Amino acid sequence: LQQRILARGLDVWKEDGKVLGEIISQLSTDTVTFGDAAAESTREIGRQVAGIAVQGSRSEKFMERIAALPAMVAVIQSKALADKDGNDACAFLDVNGVLEDLFGERAHERIIQEAASLLRAVQLTPARLDIILAASFNVHDDTLASAATGVIVSLVETAHAHSVLHVLARCETAIAEDLISAPAAFDLSMQLMATRGTDNTSKSSGTTSVSLGINTKPLMITRGSEVAQAALRLCCQTACSPLAGAREEVLTGATEALHDMLKGNSGMSGMSEEKQHFRDFVLTYSIDVLRQLQDGLQRRWSPSRSTPGAA
Repeated sequence: LQQRILARGLDVWKEDGKVLGEIISQLSTDTVTFGDAAAESTREIGRQVAGIAVQGSRSEKFMERIAALPAMVAVIQSKALADKDGNDACAFLDVNGVLEDLFGERAHERIIQEAASLLRAVQLTPARLDIILAASFNVHDDTLASAATGVIVSLVETAHAHSVLHVLARCETAIAEDLISAPAAFDLSMQLMATRGTDNTSKSSGTTSVSLGINTKPLMITRGSEVAQAALRLCCQTACSPLAGAREEVLTGATEALHDMLKGNSGMSGMSEEKQHFRDFVLTYSIDVLRQLQDGLQRRWSPSRSTPGAA
């Protein structure tokens, strides 16, 4: 039976990867019904289906790469390759460098977009996120960068807070250190700060258009206090960055995003404890920045280094 299933899969997977997905999903159901023997058979078939899908993702033919994605999703969701604790169901992606291939030199706009379903099925570890972020920060191909940025934004809406914090930290580092990827990091950060709403009114912020909702909060404010503070710090850091000094739209975008997050829910009246906490956080951060600037000026114009004319 296993050989017949795999033979059928090999014949048709290139045209429709969902066939392999249906096979492994059915086997997962059988595992519950028929016990350990079926479980061992499922693990073996899972390994082979995963191998077939990985080969497809490496293909030189575009449609074969697309067709491989749902099969890999099904293998992961079936937990056929998971250990006894239910972990490592997607370890085969790392071992075979699947994400590096999908988002690396052979990346394609549609493949990146289709890969979003695969990424929703995996644990977004820092290493995996860095692969996607590298594509988002691609300074050589705006189309691929835009596609990867869209995927990250869609993932962040439901990702674990640790994953969101990692993305925000990478944006902050690129902008604060004025890396070559700083403009791309700014575009990503502005999309992450955007308010999610039901109306389709759009507001331009630098090079990025963000959606303005009615009676809604910006996405980062809704993901808990730690994420909200990291987002507020990113806006403050961006407003003080060399990039903002060189590009007026960056300063404008950062300050408007900061205002929108502090404003919070446009339908909220009065000053809630949450809003006061966030405002106090920004105020403290701003005072620290001013102190750093003051210390820098004092060192620059200290008596030991200054001249009568400088004073």
